[in-house]
Amino acid sequence: MVLIARSLATHPEMLVLDEPESNLDFKNQLIILNLIQKLAQEKNICAIVNTHFPAHAMKIGTKALILNKHSQPLFGLTDEIINEENMRKTFSVQVQIHDFDYASRHYRSVEPLYIVEEVS
Repeated sequence: MVLIARSLATHPEMLVLDEPESNLDFKNQLIILNLIQKLAQEKNICAIVNTHFPAHAMKIGTKALILNKHSQPLFGLTDEIINEENMRKTFSVQVQIHDFDYASRHYRSVEPLYIVEEVS
């Protein structure tokens, strides 16, 4: 939070954040994610966020980039890029993506199911 606050003192147009929610408990992860989302929406600050949590990218991202050392990067709208097929091909993990509504809000979650062996 201190690093983000210090960055905001310069009135940036863009923030680049490397795993800002890592090593935090659930509550503090949400505080950071909500802050990033609020800055992007209310202050018109572009936020580029590196994360290893696809659900976090789906929560706050409008666009997503998935890097894979074995194939071309995938880039586009978050809902189109972060899907079960791309997760399986990129990370060799079968996931299930759940869409649900709770308290009048829409949510998406990602559940890793098992490791898969991809046939080349």
